[in-house]
Amino acid sequence: MTVARIIMSEHPSEDSFNAFLDGHREAVKQGFLSNADFSVSVQTGPNSNLILTTYPDQSSANSNLVERRDWFASREHLISDTFYYEGEVKTILRGGGEELLTDRTKEIELSAKVDNLTNETNNLKAELEELKAMLSQVLAKLP
Repeated sequence: MTVARIIMSEHPSEDSFNAFLDGHREAVKQGFLSNADFSVSVQTGPNSNLILTTYPDQSSANSNLVERRDWFASREHLISDTFYYEGEVKTILRGGGEELLTDRTKEIELSAKVDNLTNETNNLKAELEELKAMLSQVLAKLP
């Protein structure tokens, strides 16, 4: 289950807005957001933005809540208002309607694993046949 957090924030000045964005970039790179699948910041006004961050599962999303709280507390002077939503991602679509995320994701992953196992099994069968043929030749040469 992919989880998304949507953060809306307003900032008292352009400088505070830019400082907040710099902090966001750093948090994604090597801070509390580094475990996210991705994080997108959209400027929605002169000094406001929306950040959409996704995580592979609820456990990953929850793992950074303390760091997140501390990060926001250390930047409260840069923020005049903020709130966030959280929920399960239901669809991610590409233009034209192609789904990037479906309920079939696990089924597709399982199918790929089965295909890999089938290929490995077939390769092992071929190797075993070769070994049998070699062993037959060796045994045929024994007195």
